Amino acid sequence: MKTTVLAITANMIGLAAPMHAQTAMPDTAPAAVVQRFVDAANARNLDNMMATVASQAIFGSLPDNGMAATGRDSVRAQYARILGRLPAGYTIKVASRIADGAFVTDLEHFANADGTPAGRATWVYHVTGGQIQRAWVLRQSGAARPPVSAQAPVPMHQEPRHRLVLTHQQVRVMDVKIRSGDTTLFHVHDVPALFVAVSTAPVDIQPMNGAWGGTHPAADPGRNPGDVNVDTSYVRQPITHRVTNVGAQLFNLIAITSSTVSPGDTGAHEMPGAIEVENRWFTQSRARLNARMARRWYTASSPTIVVQPLSGSAIVLLQSGDKQALNTPGSWALIPKGTRYQLSSPSSATLVVVQIR
Repeated sequence: MKTTVLAITANMIGLAAPMHAQTAMPDTAPAAVVQRFVDAANARNLDNMMATVASQAIFGSLPDNGMAATGRDSVRAQYARILGRLPAGYTIKVASRIADGAFVTDLEHFANADGTPAGRATWVYHVTGGQIQRAWVLRQSGAARPPVSAQAPVPMHQEPRHRLVLTHQQVRVMDVKIRSGDTTLFHVHDVPALFVAVSTAPVDIQPMNGAWGGTHPAADPGRNPGDVNVDTSYVRQPITHRVTNVGAQLFNLIAITSSTVSPGDTGAHEMPGAIEVENRWFTQSRARLNARMARRWYTASSPTIVVQPLSGSAIVLLQSGDKQALNTPGSWALIPKGTRYQLSSPSSATLVVVQIR
């Protein structure tokens, strides 16, 4: 009986093995590879798109090669940006295709959700080993970007990527997060703003009724985590724009704005650390803490925001006994006007302290 059972089991295993061997493999014919690339683009599936692209692929335009992207990571960043800009329902249709050996030439028509034409482009793909090695766009209408008039601008604090986390008197605090390839709505800057960088990435900017700046994925982000930038020119000249993250990692900053039209002088500023910014709207210092530092009390002469932009651990203690731990990059605390407070760290931390007049 044992022999019979073993024989039956062996036969079952033998029958099962071919079933796994029969799993269909992707068609490596050049035209099939290109079609999977186009289908994945229509599905907004970046991973499936990149599965058809060689690790050292080069994408560019002819004759100027002006849209060149070298390597799969660069191609991925480029298409993350492109797909992030496309409106819902936007589709790509291959109107005609010529396959000649390893080369595939597609005439691609673009359409909006309602079926209205949105442009066209002619692409030539070089495919070997089941992956796209080179790709060139010969003609592009430029309509892959959504029309500027498609969206009415919104106030900065109502733009979804500018998440409003605090409204206190004249102060607004926003946690701004733009994922790789994502694009904000057109939004208006019309009040003074101070920005604390938490995570950096290169971004491209398009003014309302203007063109994209052309920032490439490999560009210098222009700032490092912990950097502080201030722009008070919005009071004199409001701007409306939208921003897209062309890099590979999250763009994250804490934005602090003041709605005060003409702030008065609040007198001497008692602040921890070294003062780095001082103007009519903001006074900002940087406090570098460690566990051995003596603690002292400060008084907030106006509403004050303490931001932890880097890794580290810090505690904001109010005279009332309330305390708040700042243990993650991007964490922050409010200190109301007239409140006495201490800053401390059980290890080390660098904090950005901002008084808003």
